[in-house]
Amino acid sequence: MKYYLFIIKDEFKNRNDSYLYTMLESLKLLNKENYNYGFSMYHSLCYFFNDSIIENYIEKKYHLKSTKNIYRLKDNTSFAIHKSCCWIKTDKHLRELLCIFYIYHKDIFVCNFETKEYFWLKNKLTANCLFSCIISLTKGDIMATFFEKCSKTPDCEFGIKQVDDENVLKQGPCIITVLPTTFLVEHINGSLRQVAKLVNPDIDTNYNPNRRILGIGFKASYINLGDKIKGLYLKFELEKLVKRYFTPLFIENNHRIDCIDVMKNFRNLTFVTYCNGTNLFSYIEYFLKKSMHDVGYKDDEIKLILSQICLAAISGTTMNIYGTNTLAFTFGDIMDMNFGTEFDTRVKIYEMGQGFINYNTSVAFAISGDGNHSFKRHMTGDDVLSPMIKKLLEFSLDNALEKNEPITYEKMEEAMDEINKGITLI
Repeated sequence: MKYYLFIIKDEFKNRNDSYLYTMLESLKLLNKENYNYGFSMYHSLCYFFNDSIIENYIEKKYHLKSTKNIYRLKDNTSFAIHKSCCWIKTDKHLRELLCIFYIYHKDIFVCNFETKEYFWLKNKLTANCLFSCIISLTKGDIMATFFEKCSKTPDCEFGIKQVDDENVLKQGPCIITVLPTTFLVEHINGSLRQVAKLVNPDIDTNYNPNRRILGIGFKASYINLGDKIKGLYLKFELEKLVKRYFTPLFIENNHRIDCIDVMKNFRNLTFVTYCNGTNLFSYIEYFLKKSMHDVGYKDDEIKLILSQICLAAISGTTMNIYGTNTLAFTFGDIMDMNFGTEFDTRVKIYEMGQGFINYNTSVAFAISGDGNHSFKRHMTGDDVLSPMIKKLLEFSLDNALEKNEPITYEKMEEAMDEINKGITLI
């Protein structure tokens, strides 16, 4: 059986499937005299495949080489990568091969012109099927891990390195950035630079071990997981990340650590999230709760422990981080529609120009600006938000070094009030 794969343009995705099949079949049967017409018709209907990306992935992952763009496998199975379309010829391995293309792009329409069968790839593969296939196909190559901002050296040319030490979070105070679901390494590097400008500006030449700056990312950054599988896969990877790096904070020699000592360990953690990264952080918090509960910590102990984490959420999708047990502050512009809050609060901040918003589980500081949604702008380029964020991060890092008393909202509000008074003088 031979299946042809096409990437359908957005404006045709909602057209009837039989219409799409008829159009593509007519292209397949087109005679040479009408090639110019067919070329124009194809361009209006389909996107090109980026054959170099797919070939690079296949060759690195499976060590396969193509002959004239055709890959030959066992069981009379073969497939071809072309810019205009790809095809798969198989009787046994259709699902596994389709998953490779789903990793690349989610809007692929599949046609078998011999049997007149056609379907959307995303409808053919269930989420569980995709998940199991992707796990087997990637074999950990897209593993979530930590990257660290470091001094530029011959061994670390770009000032960023992967962290393999599973005890990194116990070694001292650190800031951990969580970006939206792309997790591209180059974006992580940019976020680490912005944090460094605030709390450790000399990091390229004078590394400070008491102000480590980490970011969560994937080792393989070029793979597009697609909406259907992305959330499921991210949760799976974040749970593994928690077990690998966070478990040493509360388990030692296969035994749970005393709650007071765990609270001190958790004071090392200051998270900076941006946009949808705040929702991803909620998964991390959930898996932390689950892992601690599994080893015998009680609910009230877990709340105390998590309250020692400081969270700075930048331009979050919601100003109120519902249900969090961390010390959570959010920052943003009420003119930014991605920075959600109630209408009457928006009106109040608009009239005041800037101000605090208190919730049951978090505190927010908002400005009335131009609606900017930039992480870089809020972190280091805004006269009001940047010094507020800087004060929060420095307070959390300093408190982690002392570790004598638990961090509380009361202490934090005192520090924030001081900086707020200073901002009015700018």
